[in-house]
Amino acid sequence: MAHKNYEQSGIGSVVELGKGGAKIKENSGTVEIKNNTDTAFVKLRAAHPVDLNDVVTLQYLKTKGDVIVTGQINGGSPPAAGVAGRVYICTTTGGSYTVKKLYLDNGVTWEDVGPDEGISIAVTDALTGGALEFTADHAYLWDADASTWVDIGPSSIGLSSIIQCKTVNLVFGSAASLNIGTALPAGATVLKVSINVTQAFNGTAPTVTVGDIGDTDRLMTAVGNNLKDATLFVAENSYLYSLSTQLTATYVADSSGAGAAQIIVHYLNA
Repeated sequence: MAHKNYEQSGIGSVVELGKGGAKIKENSGTVEIKNNTDTAFVKLRAAHPVDLNDVVTLQYLKTKGDVIVTGQINGGSPPAAGVAGRVYICTTTGGSYTVKKLYLDNGVTWEDVGPDEGISIAVTDALTGGALEFTADHAYLWDADASTWVDIGPSSIGLSSIIQCKTVNLVFGSAASLNIGTALPAGATVLKVSINVTQAFNGTAPTVTVGDIGDTDRLMTAVGNNLKDATLFVAENSYLYSLSTQLTATYVADSSGAGAAQIIVHYLNA
């Protein structure tokens, strides 16, 4: 039976939320949200802030400050979501996507997050081929009155310290060689390659390697992943490209009639 006491003026310094649930804890003037054994913090989710003293959610922070935009959405053929935290801009309207709008990858879908008046973005790579185009390493300001992004010049955000990514989607019927995004800029250092197999490939022995036009498995060899296993494979790297280079994925379907994966290359600019 539920018990309510609206005249209660105090409770203990640790409150358990349900049997074996998380605990709200007062610790020397700081309110903490801990697990039931008080050994680790747990997530606290809240609405987006409205007043100056409201807490700020991660989504709000990523999409209402100096937003880093790393890619574009063509509404007719949007990229797959699944890399939580990245922000893309729609450059061609189609489906449920609207040109000029920002979309946050929440790990499952692309979520419409604005823009709002006065927001600024820093575009890491040139976004071309759409109805709307952006210059690499430039900052843009949203002018709500004119409903347009205004180029305010080279970005003042230090892109050399920001990890960026190039991606390509791999499916069972893909070509033997795929470009992974646009070419890396000269001086880029590849840090990591991730292959997220979202649907296991059903061929006899399908393989994929990641590298470049000079060495097709420089960044990940065939033994570094298994397309028949729906899981995430990661290869750590520290490879410097002194010249602008196109990264590639080399794929052998081996009679696969099903299967899907996303290949992501993480890198730093010079």
